[in-house]
Amino acid sequence: MREIAWQILALTMASPVLVRADTAVAIWTGAQVTVAADSRRAITRNGKIFDTETTCKLRSVGDLVIATSGLVGHEEDDLLAAIRDGSANNGDSISAATLGPVESVRTYLERIMTLRERFSGTHLYESVLNVSALIAGLSPDGKPLLGRIHVLPGPPESQVDGSSTDFTFSVASYPGAREGHGSDPKRAIEIIGVTNAISRFKARSPKWDAGPDVEVGMRLVDLEARDPASSPYVGGSVSSLRIDRTGIHWIQKGVCRWEPSK
Repeated sequence: MREIAWQILALTMASPVLVRADTAVAIWTGAQVTVAADSRRAITRNGKIFDTETTCKLRSVGDLVIATSGLVGHEEDDLLAAIRDGSANNGDSISAATLGPVESVRTYLERIMTLRERFSGTHLYESVLNVSALIAGLSPDGKPLLGRIHVLPGPPESQVDGSSTDFTFSVASYPGAREGHGSDPKRAIEIIGVTNAISRFKARSPKWDAGPDVEVGMRLVDLEARDPASSPYVGGSVSSLRIDRTGIHWIQKGVCRWEPSK
């Protein structure tokens, strides 16, 4: 964790800085989970973009697939490493079968947010924006599982005895949660990251979620990537995959190069 703290501190002083403004969509049904994400990462200097690069935003950790938004530097790599070696879950190993990944990711995001505030010397109202995670996998009996975590800013009065509680969490897990369902009660759609164009599309189109899961997920990510306000930060090729009882299957790899474990 000390290494992460120094990375965060360095980001406040160094230039250039890699900016993560991601868009990812996950669609859960009783038969499968479909996940899609963009691949653009902007490089800024003095607040202005001077270059971009591409990166795979669908990450594999054993039998899990994780997509995050809003993390900077090596925060995402450290989060995945913590899940892989169990340090985010009191030293216990983590897999989809344990039903522990969602809480483990929430715990680690809490550590990151606390370190950001401690080393920036400011409150977290800006730094928590768009910090979220999607966690997908299978239960021991082969049922698709999906978790979604949003980090939310807390009110100023959330300071208690000098300890920072300037953030809270919104967590949903499927099956079980109902909040992510659109027009289909047996289907849930969770979206993290930048959603400017997606929100406008949902507001004007009652059938925004119509169509096969693969098409809906990729359409929503592509819509955000084409939005003039979002496109400097969100874009590149879209990566998409499906998780069903037979395992993880690529639909469109984009810039991703990893292969599902057998």
